[in-house]
Formats: sequence, C-alpha cells, structure tokens
Amino acid sequence: DFEDRQDGNYTLAQTFPAGGDYYLFADYKPSGANQQLQKITLNVSGKPATAKVYNKAQLSSKVGGYEVKLSTADGKFTSGSMQHIAGTITKGGKTVDPNTLEDYLGAKAHVVVIGLADKDYLHVHPEVEGNQLDLHATFAKPGIYRCWVQFQADGKVQVADFVLDVAQ
Repeated sequence: DFEDRQDGNYTLAQTFPAGGDYYLFADYKPSGANQQLQKITLNVSGKPATAKVYNKAQLSSKVGGYEVKLSTADGKFTSGSMQHIAGTITKGGKTVDPNTLEDYLGAKAHVVVIGLADKDYLHVHPEVEGNQLDLHATFAKPGIYRCWVQFQADGKVQVADFVLDVAQ
C-alpha cells in the first residue's frame, strides 16, 4: 500500500518475505524539477532468506500467461555504450502487439535494471518498434544485472524478471 500524505512525505506499507538487508529505490520527478533517485538501505529483523546466486543469463520469463523474451541484435549484452534490447511478449504462442497494452504509469512498459555488484539502478521506458518493445540501455560496468519488465494487460500489472550477463 502506498499513500501520498500531501505534506511532501509518503507512507508505504510492505510485508517483507524474510529478514535481512533490502534496498528501496524511490524514482520520482517533482513538479518543476529534474528526475530524482533515492537509494535507501533498510534492515528488516527476522530470519534472512537463503541467498540466491545469479551467475548466468535468463532472457525469458513467464508471468500471468505471458512469455517475455529479451534479445540484442548480436546476442550479447555489453557495457560502455548504448544498446537496443528487443522485448517480445507472447501469449498462447502469439505475439502481443505492445500498442495493445494498457498504459501503466504513462507508458506501455517500464523496465528496472539493478547491478548485483554495487546495486546500480537503471530505469528505462521502452519505445514500441513494430511488434516489440525497444529498450535503450547503457550499462556502466560489466557484471550480472537483474532486470524487471512491468506492463499492464487486462487491468493487471505483470512483472517479468530476467538475469542479464553484461560483458566488457
């Protein structure tokens, strides 16, 4: 639950699945100002979950009857320069035209990418190119990144998750 208290502060109610350290990212644009990003470290009491190890790419994700796949023209994710990443959404084996998706937070999709090494944050609004989402992203460093693509269809927000292995 999220509440705008109208005094410049917000209240967020969240139940965490386990204890441990969490990072919260607040990405917002105040009226008349530039985009802002705050990274907040939060320690939740309780037994920590077993740490997951991400060490190889996962470029396909299934969520809510949809399958989302990410790809690049040369099949590689590299750091240091802007890349076009294609996002293809299918349902029942048929390609979903991203133009038919409902707007969610003012866009057809949102993409968040976080580097595992130092928790660098990247937020991308993909464009629609043909029957695909076109993500423009620049990875500052090589490494393993977690990626989430959010889109809304039939009144429900879907979140597809990925693992990107970015080379030098």
